[in-house]
Amino acid sequence: MAGVGSRIKLVLVGALLIEALNLKFCAVPMDAGLPASIPWYTRLLAGQWLLLHLPGVVSLGWLDRLGLERYDSFVLFVSGYVETVSLLIAGIVFFQWIRDLSTRDAERPDPSAVLRD
Repeated sequence: MAGVGSRIKLVLVGALLIEALNLKFCAVPMDAGLPASIPWYTRLLAGQWLLLHLPGVVSLGWLDRLGLERYDSFVLFVSGYVETVSLLIAGIVFFQWIRDLSTRDAERPDPSAVLRD
């Protein structure tokens, strides 16, 4: 059980680094009107970013109505951090489940061995 706590700490720190680098080096890949000449993968990346950061984007509209535009970057950072942590934890749980599933199958006795006896 101690391994789970250390993995969660690693996820929390890793997601913080990912979001800090994302905020520093990556611009928001959405625009009010994407030109028709952009490649398909750019549209796919912009759609993926928008889907992953949808709670932050929605809250930006609320902040705009309240006149709190100066907190836009902070809101995008926090929402991206929460979503990155969630995705990393879901990935860890999924891979642990796959690993446990494969070890559970390896521990089962071979039914053909029972028939041979």
